[in-house]
Amino acid sequence: RTTAEFEGPGAPSPATGGRHRVVVIGNGMVGHKVVELLMSHEARGSFAVTVLAAESRQAYDRVALSSFFAGASAHDLRLGAEDCYQSWGVDLRLSATADRVDRDARLVHTSCAEIVPYDTLIVATGSKPFVPLNTSVRKITHQGFSFGFFAGFGNTFISPTNTNNYLQQEYDGIVWNKGIAGILGVNNFTVGISVGFDNLLDKNKNVWIYENKPWIGLAFGLNLN
Repeated sequence: RTTAEFEGPGAPSPATGGRHRVVVIGNGMVGHKVVELLMSHEARGSFAVTVLAAESRQAYDRVALSSFFAGASAHDLRLGAEDCYQSWGVDLRLSATADRVDRDARLVHTSCAEIVPYDTLIVATGSKPFVPLNTSVRKITHQGFSFGFFAGFGNTFISPTNTNNYLQQEYDGIVWNKGIAGILGVNNFTVGISVGFDNLLDKNKNVWIYENKPWIGLAFGLNLN
């Protein structure tokens, strides 16, 4: 939200040829619009306008500022022609801010150690954004439990040891795994337990000592995201 505040009017000064001295503090979108309105008024010749701009460049479109990162140039964002203030006869003072306003004497003391008199003062510096104070930290917890069945294929080492010395050769056998499992998750940690059975898928399944024997497995996990 941007706003403009007005103070005045006072009596025109003979030093400006009887013209009404208008000082605009701020050269953002609102400040620029104020100057445009003054210059489009039928009595614009009766105004002596001074603009104090905190930035080192003429007013630009702050709403479209993000387009600068998409390839737009400073020229594309500028409000008005490059010489519009000069053509209007407006005294644009860049890199100049108002340090103090003497409302009784109607004087603006600038950061450039200058004193600018005014009959009407317009403050168009915008408003400060409201940022809520974060007085508490929201703590998010997660708990969940999953349960289901599983099945799949794997391989196991077949040797004389796990066939009661029935086989003399060694090889990798294909097994069919199946069973049930449950997983408990608390925040970033998970723990699971499973119970399953294995079946060897070849002719030696009858001599494999783990054929259809139940087994228990444990699983632990940590979410690093």
